[in-house]
Formats: sequence, C-alpha cells, structure tokens
Amino acid sequence: MKYIEYNEQKSRGTEDFPVEYYYVDSEHIQYVMPLHWHSELEFVLVRSGSLELYLDNVRYDLKKGDSAVIECGMLHRADPHDATYECIVLDMNMLRGKKHFMHDNYLVPIINQSISISPIFESKDIETSSAIHDLFDSMRMKNPYFQLDVYGTLFRIFGSLYRNGKISKKVNSTTGVKQGKAIYELAEWIDIHCAEHITLADLSQLCGFSEKYLCKIFKSYTSKTPVEYVNYLRINKICYAFDHSNITITEAAFTHGFNNLSYFSKIFRKYKGVTPSQYTAKRRASR
Repeated sequence: MKYIEYNEQKSRGTEDFPVEYYYVDSEHIQYVMPLHWHSELEFVLVRSGSLELYLDNVRYDLKKGDSAVIECGMLHRADPHDATYECIVLDMNMLRGKKHFMHDNYLVPIINQSISISPIFESKDIETSSAIHDLFDSMRMKNPYFQLDVYGTLFRIFGSLYRNGKISKKVNSTTGVKQGKAIYELAEWIDIHCAEHITLADLSQLCGFSEKYLCKIFKSYTSKTPVEYVNYLRINKICYAFDHSNITITEAAFTHGFNNLSYFSKIFRKYKGVTPSQYTAKRRASR
C-alpha cells in the first residue's frame, strides 16, 4: 500500500550508511509505537514480553524472539505488553548498485512496493529468523566493519524470503487503501493542530465521514478514539518538552491544548502511569 504524501520523514543513519537502530523499553518516550509509515523498510525484533503489531490494520501477535518485516510504505503501529523490542529502519536504496538482473529482479520490486512480504517470523522459522537476529546483533554491537555484516545479512534475509516463498505479488483492496489514506491524512492533521481546540465534528468534516463511522474506523487503525488520540499526542509532545527543556508543568499544559490542570493531570497519569510532577522529577534527576 502506498501513501505518497503523508509519511514520517526522518534522517536515518548517515548518507553513506542510511540505517538506524532503535532500542525501545518502557522508559522510551514512544514505548507505544504510534500509527505512521515511511518509505524505508523496517525490521522489528521482540526481546522480551509481547507486542501487538498492526500492519495496514491487520493485527499480528509477536512474542519473545519473534521478528517482523514491515514493507516500505506500509501503515503500522504497535502496542507493547511488558515488552522490550528493537527496530532497524533502513533505506533500501543503499543496496542499489550497478544495474543488473539481481537489482532489477529482486530489489526494485521491494523498493517500489509492488510485492508483498510475509511479515512475521517466529523463532521456529529458523533460516529467516536467524538472519534477522544476526542483523540486529550487527547493529547493536557495532563491531569493526559491522557495515559489511549488515550488507551481507540483508542479502541473506532477502534470499531467504524469496527462496521460502515469503514474497508474492501485491493485491490491494481499494476500500482499505481509501480508508487507510483518509485516517493517516487525518492523523497527520491532528499532529499539526493538536494544541488547538479540536472537536469530533471538526474531524468528521475534514475527512467526510460521519462522526459514528469516523470513531469506528479511526479506533480500528489507532486503537484510540479521535479524542483519545488528540490527548495521546498532546501528552507525548509534553513529555518531549519536559525531556528537552525546563518548561513548567503549567506552561506545558496550556501550550499543548490543556486548559484545565486537573483534567491534564488525569490524562497524563492515564497514559504515563505517574503524575506530571513525578515524571518531571524523575526525568530531570537523570539528566
């Protein structure tokens, strides 16, 4: 599924080695992976606990040792349950070389999103799972010349996917594409305007869905109602502000759309499990 205009745009790694490694535990500011997409390929590995991974609104349950491949351009999010997990996001163009049959036949279809990849690999899927684990080991340990290990392991992974029939021609659902695009477009708008006063009626008018249908579809994609999603984004932005500045609790609340401190504290505790003052005291003590 392609979403040309509404993606997470971040710089990955370096220009010469566009690969980024993320270690995510309960202390990570985005422990719960929000709905997003990007043009890069992503690998996910669950180190402990379990992870509900949603790919184009299809749920997959991953346990310790399981891994996943997230295609370029695919909407995805994840809900961890007492989990520690790792992500590697990479620009597939790093593998582009002199044009020849291997590049044209095997890599271009992945980059152009014209094929589907079977996304989940349990530890019993020995060949592919082992290669994905090796990829994470290389990025985590960063031994001398680890970049060579990464390149070699990526080709091992793709070879395994093709060899074991885990890659097939993509079949898109027109309805699914339309819904996904509308929801992500709306989520993108909310991200920009979440500090403003937003009503369900405003969002319904923006996307052209009835309020009832919007709540149903939006929750199926994000696990939250539109109102919950607005508050969730506000709290995450406030936590980022707490982590990177000396902004006061009152300033943070009012700057990010909360006009009632009691309500703000209630919502903050709902998503972070602690009060704003407890959060700021812990974060600033660790600086």
